[in-house]
Amino acid sequence: PKRPRKSPLEVVEAAQMDPDIRPVMEQIALAYEAREILPEPWRVKDFLESEGIDRAKVRSRAEALPKVVAVLAGKAPARLETLLRRWRKHAQQGDLAMMAEAILGPRKVVAPADPR
Repeated sequence: PKRPRKSPLEVVEAAQMDPDIRPVMEQIALAYEAREILPEPWRVKDFLESEGIDRAKVRSRAEALPKVVAVLAGKAPARLETLLRRWRKHAQQGDLAMMAEAILGPRKVVAPADPR
């Protein structure tokens, strides 16, 4: 029989981490569940692989959440907040904008010339 899946907050609660990062980890876990961050399985696998976890051991996003939480639990609070902001920004941009930025580099905002 299948065990019921833990909620994102239960996964965070079960993980070993500094109590100072628990609030941001809860935000990350909820954003993960809502597919605001690492929305596709291949992105989850790429992230975990970049952290030294074999991608073959990840069969689904739901199964990967405890691994993602465990990896992130070792990061500094400022790093977690930066990751959360970046992931949410990319989720809002969409894949085409991310590809354009990867090819062309970040968009430079140039102030208009002074009309005087």
